[in-house]
Amino acid sequence: MYRLTLLVISVLTTMSLAEPVQAQSAQQSYDQGARAYRDQDMTTARDNFRRACDLGHGRGCYNYGVMSYQRLAGGEPDLEHARWLYDKACQFDHVAACFNLARMAFNGVGGAVDFAVARTGFEASCNAGIANGCNGFAVMLEQGQGGPADKPRARSLYQQACDTGEAPACENLAKFDVGPVTAESLRAGLEAFDADRFGEAMRLLRPHAEGGEPAAQYAVGFMYTYGQSVSRDYLAAADWLTRSAEQGYEHAQDLIVLITPNIAQARYIDHIDRYGLDASSLQSLSPVSAYDTDLRL
Repeated sequence: MYRLTLLVISVLTTMSLAEPVQAQSAQQSYDQGARAYRDQDMTTARDNFRRACDLGHGRGCYNYGVMSYQRLAGGEPDLEHARWLYDKACQFDHVAACFNLARMAFNGVGGAVDFAVARTGFEASCNAGIANGCNGFAVMLEQGQGGPADKPRARSLYQQACDTGEAPACENLAKFDVGPVTAESLRAGLEAFDADRFGEAMRLLRPHAEGGEPAAQYAVGFMYTYGQSVSRDYLAAADWLTRSAEQGYEHAQDLIVLITPNIAQARYIDHIDRYGLDASSLQSLSPVSAYDTDLRL
């Protein structure tokens, strides 16, 4: 299974002084929605973002989509409406919305699976500099989803996203470059790990870890623990270290005890990512869900 990331970075937009009256009205509605959101008046915020969106304000459509996805103004999440709003915001060149639309279309959330829409959205967000958009676009290029396959370009995009610290892209790159899984590749991988050549070690050892080799599982868990060649991820570290420890590998047993507090914190954050926070918690923490849930004010 290919890894696709969950969080995106939005890009600020500006408006010129010479815009028509409608655009000025859209900006005024947006500003009123932003103030209401900061004051925790979610109903007023939603209504103003909706008005701004109706007048052609891309960020207004995006924020309205976030509120629909996260039910921030009460009621049940409206995923179909959120997807439609992300589509509209993407048409106004809001690249975070393009990424969110792509994720929903790729996974069939809020409507049918649509690889053509997903590919276009991932490509647009990648071109705007969003690393996880490049990862998603690379997956589709490698698999020929939503258009022709282009494996050389897919590998280049995996590398580009991995170089920015995008962990799923690094994992996809490692799988892309996997050679024969042999005793020699295990030995070479462990030698690379011992020599701190972590990128090479991850590429060589990940297949052995997936095959159940405890030393490789420990090495992969170690690299996730300390962010070596991949972004630090305590949940992924816990998974690999636990597999190794259960086979009696002492280094893994020692390390998992050492990072137990970090794992507990990561699990708490993962719970927030999956289920969000109620509105009373928004002042202290920014909610993060399966898509970009931070309103851009």
